[in-house]
Amino acid sequence: MQLAALLVMLLTSILLEVAAPVPPITIPITPDQSVTVTTTETPSGSPMEQPLSPVPLLVIETYTPTPTPTEKPIILLTPTLQPTKRPTVAPTPTPLTVSLYELINQWRTSTGRTSFVESPLSCQIATQRLPQVVKQFSHTGFDQMLPSLYANNPNLHSVAENLANASSAQIAFNNWLNSPTHRTNLESNRPFMCFRQSGRIFVQIFTDL
Repeated sequence: MQLAALLVMLLTSILLEVAAPVPPITIPITPDQSVTVTTTETPSGSPMEQPLSPVPLLVIETYTPTPTPTEKPIILLTPTLQPTKRPTVAPTPTPLTVSLYELINQWRTSTGRTSFVESPLSCQIATQRLPQVVKQFSHTGFDQMLPSLYANNPNLHSVAENLANASSAQIAFNNWLNSPTHRTNLESNRPFMCFRQSGRIFVQIFTDL
């Protein structure tokens, strides 16, 4: 009887140790994730029954990191500069033109005559005649426009023309002085004179209006 009681006590203590709960086991996975494993077992039956093998249950807890927002690049817009409009500068007379005016008026002053001045009509005729003379060096176009000039300008009574094909203003002036018909125009009492020049071509118009 004593031996049987000792056996019963020994078996009971063994069963109590087997049925003790198993502590949870934590297995680290990554710095951002971890897995918690909790094991449980079914308690055994009566002391005379053979103990069952524990069945572990796995509980997995996951952690999803919050994504860091990507900074969008800052785009700087460069304003479009509007081009500055340059003021239109009126063309100035060429050195040949200026010197020819000076040569003629200095000569007239030295001979006791008044200096020529420009008029709108004389310059209008000279401007119209220049391309014609460049194309054809003659007085033909001037003679053809005389009737309309007098008809459209009743106060116009006298108009004349000098032409020159020369490499400089001085040569053109000398050629006119040495030609009786051209010199007559330079000596006339018409108060207005205007001329236009293109390269070697000089057109000089005299009017009394």
